[in-house]
Amino acid sequence: QKLGKTLAAQYRPRFTGLTEQEQIQQVVELMQELGFHIKAPTSTESSTFDINAFNCIYHSVAQRFQEICILDQTLVAELLAKPVELKSCMAKGDGYCNLKIHLKGT
Repeated sequence: QKLGKTLAAQYRPRFTGLTEQEQIQQVVELMQELGFHIKAPTSTESSTFDINAFNCIYHSVAQRFQEICILDQTLVAELLAKPVELKSCMAKGDGYCNLKIHLKGT
């Protein structure tokens, strides 16, 4: 969590003054820059928004230390100031990693 918060502080200036939709797009772009292969819907009309990663940039480490998966969850939660759940995780045997972002006070 500490590393996720540290990274969020580093990237936070990129999010200043952006709308919620633009912030989410910025998170997707940031994750792609970090090396993730991301699939995410283009609309945030519902109360949740899913970001799916089809690769794990920490896979070999995550196999031994699944705690590292909290890094991305914390990073996204801190940047968006929204609750984020890790719903599926490749390190735990799932086919992809899913971060569910709770929008609009849910």
